Amino acid sequence: MGVAAQLAALAFFNRVLGLGALIATAAAVETAVLHNFIWHERYTWADRIAGFGIRRSRHDRASGSGIWDSQSDHWKRRSFFETRIPNPKSHAAEVLRRLFLFNLTNGSVSLVGNVMLTGFLLTQAHLPLLAANLVSITCCALVNFTVSDRWVFR
Repeated sequence: MGVAAQLAALAFFNRVLGLGALIATAAAVETAVLHNFIWHERYTWADRIAGFGIRRSRHDRASGSGIWDSQSDHWKRRSFFETRIPNPKSHAAEVLRRLFLFNLTNGSVSLVGNVMLTGFLLTQAHLPLLAANLVSITCCALVNFTVSDRWVFR
């Protein structure tokens, strides 16, 4: 989904707003970074949001069927969107910390990697903009996932 978000944003920034290829690529990368952070928070590493009364198994994360209630020490059924956050201020601070780390790491890798590789593929391989950007996204994806897994959402 992040790839689709980035490519759609790239087409929008380049074709609709008329931004140059590299500036449009940078803006599209940031759009995708923010999109990916939201999805990683909610789904990919949602089971790692510990200390805030929310602990979900991989099954429950996939099905949206329940949460671990740390006070009663058992699973509770919940609706898809229901979340219990005991201390909203510390939760918000933790989310902002992860967003900062995610933007710093994934944003840097994606921005530098995408802009440099897209620029290279445009000028040297003469690929169309969206194709060059898709190759760049693919090259940066593994590094970004590993960094997020080991550092941002540890």
